[in-house]
Amino acid sequence: MSKIKSGKHYPKDLIALVINDYADHVRSAKQLADDYGIPYNTVKYWIKKYNKNGMDALLKPRSGGKYITYDPSFKLRVTEYWLEHPEVSSSQVSEMFHASRGAVRNWRKIYLEQGEDALKKELWGRNKNMKNGKRKAVIEQTEVFANPEEQIAALEKQVRYLQMENDYLKKLNALVQEKKSPQKPKGEKR
Repeated sequence: MSKIKSGKHYPKDLIALVINDYADHVRSAKQLADDYGIPYNTVKYWIKKYNKNGMDALLKPRSGGKYITYDPSFKLRVTEYWLEHPEVSSSQVSEMFHASRGAVRNWRKIYLEQGEDALKKELWGRNKNMKNGKRKAVIEQTEVFANPEEQIAALEKQVRYLQMENDYLKKLNALVQEKKSPQKPKGEKR
C-alpha cells in the first residue's frame, strides 16, 4: 500500500481501517505502521485509545477549545524522560508522548531554569481575562523564591507597580471624561 503523508492529522477512515485490521488480527501494530506509512508510536497510540475507550472515542472530534491542557505530572514525566535520554530529539519525544514539540521544548526549558515545581504550576499561558497578550503578571507569579523575604520584596514591588498603573489609568480616565464633557465658558452660570 502507498504511504500516506498528511502531517499530524490522519483521515478518520484511515484510522478506522487501521484499527479494524488490528482488531481482526490481520496484522500486528508494527506491520500496520509499515504498510500504511504511519509512525509506529501513532498506531500504538490509536490501539491503546481504542482498547481503552472504543472506536467512537478514537474517531470523535476533540471537544473544547483549540488548546490542549496537559497535566503537570505528564509534563514532568515527559521532561524527565527527555533528560534521561539526551540522544532523543524533541520531535521524537513529542511524537512518542503525543504532545506538541513546542510544548515539550518549553517544559524542558522551564524545568532546567526553574526546577520541577515550576512545571507543576498551572499559571503559564494567557489568562482568559487579559487583553493584547499581556502576560507579565502571570509570569511573575510563577517565580520560585528561596526565602520568604525575597517573595515579600517581589510582591511589594508588584503592588507598587499595580498602584502606579491604577493611578495612571485614573488620571487618563479623568482626562478623557473632561474632554468628553462640554466646556462651559468662564463666568457663565447654569
